[in-house]
Amino acid sequence: MKRGVAVLLLVVAVAAGLWALARRPAPPVSSGDSERPPKFLIVGIDSLDWELVQELVARGRMPNMARLMENGASGILRSTPPFLSPDIWTCIATGKSDEKHGITSYIVGGDEQGGGLLASSNLRRTKALWNILSSAGRTVGVIGWLITFPAEPVSGYMISDKTVFLIPSEMFVGAKGQVFEDMRKGVYPPELWDEVAGLRVAEATLPEEETGGLLGASVPAEDEASRRLISLKRFTAGDLAVVNLVTHLAISRPTDLTAVYLRGTDLVSHFFWRYKDPDSWGGAKLSPAALKAFGPVVDRYYQKADAMLGEILRTRGDNTIVIVCSDHGFGGRNGYPGLKGDAAAPRDMHRAGGTIIMEGPGILRGKRIEGATIYDIAPTVLVLAGLPVGRDMDGKPLVDAIAPSCLKARPVAHIETYETEVRPGGQEPVTSPVDEETKEMLRSLGYIK
Repeated sequence: MKRGVAVLLLVVAVAAGLWALARRPAPPVSSGDSERPPKFLIVGIDSLDWELVQELVARGRMPNMARLMENGASGILRSTPPFLSPDIWTCIATGKSDEKHGITSYIVGGDEQGGGLLASSNLRRTKALWNILSSAGRTVGVIGWLITFPAEPVSGYMISDKTVFLIPSEMFVGAKGQVFEDMRKGVYPPELWDEVAGLRVAEATLPEEETGGLLGASVPAEDEASRRLISLKRFTAGDLAVVNLVTHLAISRPTDLTAVYLRGTDLVSHFFWRYKDPDSWGGAKLSPAALKAFGPVVDRYYQKADAMLGEILRTRGDNTIVIVCSDHGFGGRNGYPGLKGDAAAPRDMHRAGGTIIMEGPGILRGKRIEGATIYDIAPTVLVLAGLPVGRDMDGKPLVDAIAPSCLKARPVAHIETYETEVRPGGQEPVTSPVDEETKEMLRSLGYIK
C-alpha cells in the first residue's frame, strides 16, 4: 500500500515537472543560433508605415507581421528627407548615403520636370550587398529592387525593377523583337528572361476578387475617381508577380541571400490615403461614392501585403534570418507643409517612421529596436553573415537585436572599404523600353510634371 502511494506521488511529481517545463517561457533567442552563418530573406515593402502596422497588428489584420514581431526584434526604421525611394532603397542596399552611392532621384538631368532620363544601376558608385556577398562566395537573388536595371552579374540571379514593372503591363503583350531583346538586360543571367516571362501576372486578366475585396463598395463608372481602379489593378498585379517569382525561384535557384521588393503599399497610399483620412485632405472635393468605395483600400492593401509576405515566408529555408524593412513611412497630407490642391508633392506625404522587423537564428525575441536608420541594414547583414563592415559605411550593425552568443560566434569586424576597384558603367543612364511608361506612372503620382 505504502509502495503504491509512493509510486503515485512519483508520477504526480513527474507530471508536475513536465507541466512546469511546458509552461516555462520560451528562450529569448530564436532557435538555430549556431556558428554556421545564416541565410537571409530581405523583404522590402515600400512606404510600410510603422504606426499603421502597429494599429493593424493590434487589430489582428497582419498576422504574419505579428508573428515575426513576437518571435524577433522590431521597431521604427528612421529615414532621411526628402524621402525619395530610389535614393533610400540604394542606401539600404549599400549602407551608404546618396553622396557616396550617387543615386539621388528617379530622374537624371531633368528632375521634377521629367525631361531627363530615369536613373539606372550603372550610376551607382558603390557596391551593394549583392555585390559584396557574391565576392565572398555567397549566392544571391534580387527581385524588383529599385534601380537595378540593367541587371548586374552576380553569383546567382537578378530580376530588375523595370522587368517587374513590365510584367503586368499590356505593353508586355505587344512587346516583340527588339523590345524583348532590350529587356533581357533587366535579368541576369539573360537566359532567365524566358523563365521570368512565363510567371507573368497580367493586369488585364487579374481576377476581380484580387482587387474587389479591397473596396468598400462599387464605384459608379461616371465618378471621376473610378479611373483609380485601373491603377489599383496594376499595383496589385505587379506585387503578385513578385510573389510568383520568389516562390518559383526559391525552388529552382535557392540562394544564401534573397532580396525582394514590393511596391504596392506606396502606390496605393499615394492614390487612396486621401479617402482613408479625408479630414486632412485639402484638395478637390471627394465624392461620397468615392469615400465609401476607397476609404478601406489602404488598410486592406496592407492586409494583402501581409498575406503576400506570408507566401514569401513559406519559401524560407532552414537557418534563415528574415528582415522586413521599408524606406519610409506615410502620413498623407496631415501636418505636412507645401501640399496645395490635388497635385500635392508626393514626397511630402512621406514621413520618417518606416518599419524594421528581424526574426531568425541569433535574433533576440520580443526585442524593441531603438535608433535604427536606413543605413544600418547592410552592416547588420554583414555581421550576421560573418563578414566585416566597411568603415566607410554610414550605418552601424544593430547589435542590440543580436544574441550575445551569435556575436561571440561572429564578432563585429571591420574593413576599410569594399570599394577596391572602380565600378564599371558610364555616366549616362541606360534606357529601357518601359521608361516612358514609367515616367507616366511618376507623373500620375506627381513626382514629375
